[in-house]
Amino acid sequence: MLVCFIRRMWWGWVLAIGAGPGLWAQDVPFLHHIQYFWEQSPAAAFEELQHRREGLLPLQKGLNFGYNKAALWLRLELMPPDTLSSDWMLIIRNPSLWKIDAYLPMSEGGWQKVQTGTYLKYEQRPFWNRFWVFPLRLDPGQNQVVFLRIQAKGSALSVPLSLKSEKDFYAQSLPGEVGYGIFFGMLALVILLNLFLFVQLRQRQYALYGFLCYAWAF
Repeated sequence: MLVCFIRRMWWGWVLAIGAGPGLWAQDVPFLHHIQYFWEQSPAAAFEELQHRREGLLPLQKGLNFGYNKAALWLRLELMPPDTLSSDWMLIIRNPSLWKIDAYLPMSEGGWQKVQTGTYLKYEQRPFWNRFWVFPLRLDPGQNQVVFLRIQAKGSALSVPLSLKSEKDFYAQSLPGEVGYGIFFGMLALVILLNLFLFVQLRQRQYALYGFLCYAWAF
């Protein structure tokens, strides 16, 4: 009963704090265009793709492309107003994506390539977060382009994008991190309580229940 109660509390918290931007282009402010194309085999080098215009498809609806093993390229064209901050966070709110290569513009020219995805261990990811986060410096009033190469493996290829200022990102991330801490802390207490009861009473069901809680959580 206690685990069911914790579970319901957890999903209520997730729905409350995680109901962020969805799968639509309007979720990214000052976005001028999103274009996409599917990578052909053999794959072309990024140096060729950044100047490509032929074959780019305009986005007609949400960024949900179903089940597809091919690599998807997204071209995002951004122009922030002069009055806004230059430090931003580009977020992809789909934690199941297998591989993401982001090509981010640098202020001195050129591109910074950032690689992440579930194929990397958590400690190897460039930014520690349950979503895929890319710090981005955008010069106010200037048109800038970001490229994303995305692959899914065993899950739907959906790309719920959002763009937040660095300040807003950290302010809105705090409740989520606190929620995770409370959730796993309560589960740890349930596991320890059942382990204590098993040691004291020598009844196997407490050990099994504690193991069940551990397996469900981790």
